[in-house]
Amino acid sequence: MLAEKSPYLGLTTFSPTDSSLFFGREKETESFLNRLRIQPLLAVVGPSGAGKSSFVQADVVVGLGENWQVVTVRPGLSPLATLASKLSKLGVELSDLKSELQKDSEFLANTLRQFTSKQNNQILLVVDQFEEIITLCLDKQEQSLYVEALVSAARSEKDPVRVVLTMRDDFLVRAKELKSLKDRLTQGLEILTTPDSTQLLRILTEPVRRAGYEFEDRELPVEIVDAVAGQTSALPLIAFTAVKLWEQRDKEFKQLRRRSYELMGGVGGALAKPAE
Repeated sequence: MLAEKSPYLGLTTFSPTDSSLFFGREKETESFLNRLRIQPLLAVVGPSGAGKSSFVQADVVVGLGENWQVVTVRPGLSPLATLASKLSKLGVELSDLKSELQKDSEFLANTLRQFTSKQNNQILLVVDQFEEIITLCLDKQEQSLYVEALVSAARSEKDPVRVVLTMRDDFLVRAKELKSLKDRLTQGLEILTTPDSTQLLRILTEPVRRAGYEFEDRELPVEIVDAVAGQTSALPLIAFTAVKLWEQRDKEFKQLRRRSYELMGGVGGALAKPAE
C-alpha cells in the first residue's frame, strides 16, 4: 500500500508544483497579478515567516498563465555571477555580466528583451531574499551594478520583462537607500502581513480536506488558530503543528485527533520538543 503524501509542507517553502496545497492568499494574489500587468517591478515585503517566497512561487507564478518563463534567484555572495548562471540555463547569453554592465548599465535589459523577442514569450525574474544584496554582497560596486541592472530590466509595462523581489520588512529602509531603487521600491511595494484568523483557518483545514481527511473535533482548528492569532510567527506555528497532527492521524477513520493535539501540548508543545 502506497504511503499517503502529507497535504502539509510544514516549514518548507512552497514551489509551483505545490500550488494545489496553498491556501489563504487568494485576494492578495489576484491584486498582485493585476498590479504586475502594469507595474514591471514589485517587491513583496513582510515579516519573517509570513510566507513571502511561498506566496510568489505557489500563487503568483502559477497565476501568470502560459507564455512565461520564470527564473528564481537569490543574490548570495556573488549576485551577478549567480544571476548570469541562472539565466544561461534558459539560453540567455551572459558571458561576463559584470564587465558588460560596467560598460553599459542597460546590457541585461537589452539582452533580455532580445531574448524574449526571439522566443516570443515573457520573463519573470524573481529575486528571493533580496536582503542578501545588503547582508552578503560586500562588493559595493557589484551591489550597485546588480540593483541598477534589475531596475533597468523592469523599465516599462510594455516590455516583456517583470521583476519581483521578496524581502524582510526590517530591511526595507536600507533597501530604499540603494541607488536607483528608492523611487521604484516605493511605487512597487506589496506588504504581505501575517495571515489573519480567517486565512489561517483555511491554511489549516483546506489541505487536509482535499486529502480526504477531517478534524475529529470541528472546534479544534478554531482553537489552534486562536492560540496563535496575532503573533508574527502564527503561520510557521500553524504549519508545524499541522504536520505533527498529520503524522499522528487516525488512518482508519481518516481524522486528525484532538487527543494527539493535547498529548503534544498544543501549539507550543508541538514546537518545543523538536527545539529541545
